[in-house]
Parts: sequence; C-alpha cells; structure tokens
Amino acid sequence: NTAAARLVNIVNKTSGGVTLSGNLSGTGSSTGLNVQNNTTNGTLAFTGGSKVLTTGANPAVTLDNNDNATINFSGGGLAITTTSGTGFTALNGATAINVTGTGNTITSTTGTALNVNNSTIGGAGLTFQSIAANGGSNTGIILDTTGSLGGLTVSGTGSAGSGGTIANKTGADGSTSTGIGVYLNNTRNVSLGRMQLNDFQNFAIRGSNVVGFSMSNTVINTAVATNANGTNDVPPFNEGNISFTNLTGAASLSNCTISRGFADNFRLVNSSGTLNRLVFDTVTMGANSNSGNDSILIEGTSNATLNVTVQNSTFTGAAGDLFNYILNGNNTGDLVFTGNTLSNNHPVIATGGGGVTVVSGNNVGAGATFTFDMSNNTFRDAVGTAVLIVKSTDPGSVIGTFANNSIGVQAVANSGSAEGSGLKLQSVGLGTMTVAVTNNSIRQYNNFGIEVLAGGSATPQGGVINTTVTGNLIAEPGNTVGTEALSKNGIHYNIGTVVGDTYQACALIGGAGALANNIHLSGKDGIPPTGLGDVDFRIRNRRVGVNIRLPGYAGPTGAGAATDADINGYLAPRNSTGGTPVGAAHGVTGTYTGTGTTCP
Repeated sequence: NTAAARLVNIVNKTSGGVTLSGNLSGTGSSTGLNVQNNTTNGTLAFTGGSKVLTTGANPAVTLDNNDNATINFSGGGLAITTTSGTGFTALNGATAINVTGTGNTITSTTGTALNVNNSTIGGAGLTFQSIAANGGSNTGIILDTTGSLGGLTVSGTGSAGSGGTIANKTGADGSTSTGIGVYLNNTRNVSLGRMQLNDFQNFAIRGSNVVGFSMSNTVINTAVATNANGTNDVPPFNEGNISFTNLTGAASLSNCTISRGFADNFRLVNSSGTLNRLVFDTVTMGANSNSGNDSILIEGTSNATLNVTVQNSTFTGAAGDLFNYILNGNNTGDLVFTGNTLSNNHPVIATGGGGVTVVSGNNVGAGATFTFDMSNNTFRDAVGTAVLIVKSTDPGSVIGTFANNSIGVQAVANSGSAEGSGLKLQSVGLGTMTVAVTNNSIRQYNNFGIEVLAGGSATPQGGVINTTVTGNLIAEPGNTVGTEALSKNGIHYNIGTVVGDTYQACALIGGAGALANNIHLSGKDGIPPTGLGDVDFRIRNRRVGVNIRLPGYAGPTGAGAATDADINGYLAPRNSTGGTPVGAAHGVTGTYTGTGTTCP
C-alpha cells in the first residue's frame, strides 16, 4: 500500500510461464501489477476469481514490451479503480492479451481507463462489464494497432451507463490521446454496450481503419442541452459524435440515442474496402448543434463498397441533412432505408437542407453502381427537397425503389418541403438511372410533388433515365412566402436542360385502376399568374435529340409533332383517381414515342 510497492512484478523473463491462481488485492497507493520486458514465449496467467486494484494516481495494470508472451486474465473479477492513473495499459507488443470472465470493470477519474497500443488482443478478446472515465483530458479508451485476432467487448448490465460513463474530456484539435471518449485505430471487433458518452471537446468516438464495430443500448449526448460534442467542423477535423474513416466488415448501431454532434452525429468516409453491412436499427438521432451539418453522413470517396441499412429509426433534427449518402468515384453501394420516421425541428436548418440526400456518381471512369430500397418511411419538415436522389455525371448506374412512403402531413402547411419538391430524381448525365416510385403520399411541397430532372450539367450530356410513377397521392401544394411566384405541379418532368443534351427517357406515369396517380388539384399557379394555370402535371421535352418514351402513347392525333392535347389526352385518363388532372405547356422540342407497355 505504498507508492513504491507493486502487487505483482514480472520482468525480464526469458522462458517459461507464470500462473498466479490466487485472488489479488492491491489498494491504497500501490503501483499495481507490472509485466514488462519479457521475451518468453510462455503464458503469463492471472486466473483468480478476484483481482482488485485500486491505485489512485498510479497505473493499475501495466503490460509493456512483452513481444512473445501470451498474457491472460481469466476467471473474471478484475476490478480496477484509479484517479488520474491509467487503468489498464498494454504497450509495445504481446503475442496475445486476453481478459475473460464476468464482472471485469475499469473506473478512472481523469486517467485513460483502457489503453492497448501496438499490442495484440487475443482471440478470446478483452471483455469488460463496464469501462468509465470522467473529466480531465485523457481519452477514455484507446485501441491502436491491436492485431487481427480479437477485440474489445463492453457489455453493461441494464440501462445506458451500466456499461460505464465516459465524459467531460478536453483536448487539442487533432489529438488522439486527449479530448475523445473512445479512440479506435487499426483495430477490430469492437462492441460497446450500454454506455453513456457525453461532453467531449473532440469526439465521442473516433475510428480509423476499423474492421467490425457494434454499439447497442448506448446514449451519446451532452449534459447541457445547448452544448455539443466537438468544437471544430473545419476539415480535416469535422468534429462530432461518431466519426469513422474506413470502417469495413460488418457494423451495427441498435437501440441507441445520439444527439448534439458539433458537425455530424454520425460520419463515415470510406475510400476503400468493403462495408457489408452497416445497420442502424431502432436508433434515435436527435438534433445536432446549431453549427451542425448532417445527422448521418455516409460517403465513399474512391473505390469502396458501402452497404447500409437504416430501419425502424427516428430522426428529429439536423442543420444540414437528416440523412446523407454519397457515392463518389468507382464505389458500389446498396441502401435499404425502411420503416423510419423523419422530422426536423432544428432551429437553424440550412437553405436547401433538412431532408434526405442520396447522391451516386461523379466519376469519368467506370462509375458508381448503386441500388436502393426506400420504403415505408415518413418524411416531414425539410427546407429544401424532402428526398433528393441524384445520379451525378458518370457512366455508372442507379437502380431503386421509392415505395409506400409519406412526405408531408395533411393540412400542416409546408410540412413536406418549405422551399423545394417532395421527391426529386435527377440524372446529371451518362449511365442509367432506373427508379420505381409507387404508392406514396406527398403533400405540402413548395415546388413539385414529384420532380424528374435529366440535365443540370454545364455542358451537354446524355444518358438514360427510366421512371415508373404509379399509385401515388399528390396533394396540397404549399404556400411558403418567397415561393409564391413558382408554378407548382404535382408531377413535373424536365428532360434536357442544355442545348445538345441527348437524354433518352422512359416515363410510365399512372395506368389503370390502382396504378393511377391521384394528382387532381396538385398544381398551383404562381403569383402573379404565369399563364399556365393550376397545372397538375407537366412533361417538358426541351431539346432536339431528347426522346421521352411514354408506354402506350399512340402518337400525335394529327400530322407533325406531339401537342399539349396529345400528351394530355394520354396522361389525364391514366391519372384520374380523385378527379381529372390538368396538364399544359409540356414542350415538344424533342420527340415522344409510345412503344412497349412498361419502363425498365
């Protein structure tokens, strides 16, 4: 019980093993357990059912420079308590380090609770019931270059916090040893359960090159509702709640509540490798800070595979987007987004923000390949487009379904989008975009209910865009001040925006019976009037070289190009559920054809 005393000291051992099978107790100001500079390839084992180390400002467990040794703590009962001392440290090599059994805990005040750096976690892993650290600057948990055998598991026993509270850490921007709750680098199979993480100057969790990660029943927030985790959103810092660079393997977040990230609540940027699959299940994403960006940001920057599922989750506020998924480069991705409830009560939503943005492409090489299923969600309170799905200029493909969703709330003014469309599909050029939009309810938009745009590049482009739009209810255009001059349509196609565009579009809009869209009274003329009137649908074929195929369209009634009467005569009967819709001024610079009965 003196600062000079060690409970266990194993040093400079060159062969054989050591097993201490009895209970261990070191309290007061003991310097704890030291295993250092051992070159033996034997096993150093601590197998007693009780290993209690209370060391104050001194380290409790120090494992240093044991290159060939296997070090095991088995039987459970490892209980570490420090003030400013590091709880469990493993540095500079070991063949394998394992902590197994039940009831293992680490509690530190201002020290680092767990630090494994350039040492291999064994196949049995490090298993703790709880890990806690509160105050000071030292990062709570550090796993850095821990090998490919095993990982860390924090289990907890009940509610959030039973797995330990890590909180109130300060530190300089860019530091990994200070200001962070959990720092992960070149590690794998990390599982955090029932923890409470709050009030960090940098990040709650910062990870890079992590293979496999899960977090469950955990709360990340701040003690004061107006504070934030992180203080600097300028690249490369992008501080916030959870930030990963190159997370691969399988990953999940379940039954967690995450809020008050300075930039993003969850940020993932991968340049390579395969993430199959990141699953958010029953997660509540609260508002980020007033300086915030996105609630969830997923981005591929070069040549990665990003498969993501978001299901049964709730989003309540973001200054940027509630959900933002971006595939650049030659990335491949699949998104399943289903059963989620999205609203946005953030006090300072950015212009054009507040909704969901999905972007794929932007590469002159092979291009991105993206598939998606967005179904059975509710969206409301965007400032910009409620749901924006874009294929950027590249030769890749986007194929997906948007079905059985609800955008906006009946009779709640401007609740779909205060300044934009309900759903916008855009191909900026090259490749193929194929989307089915079926059985959705879209209300309270301030541009278009469903907008399909092929174009938008500064230079002429071509490509294929296939859309099937059936069974949708589109109603109640909004009245946001500042958008009154816009002529609002329930369905609006704008194909070819630049002279020289050569897009080939297929548009299956409505049909018989349940396929018909209910769009009567979905249009609203601008103030002052534009001369078009209250137009429910508008199909604009704007450029020579552009063709729009309308399956089943019989062609013009007389000689020459299609007229408004021709297009209206085809579309109005197919979309007359609830009343006959009105169409006008469709634009006939390009051509219309009517072959086939379906679009891809």
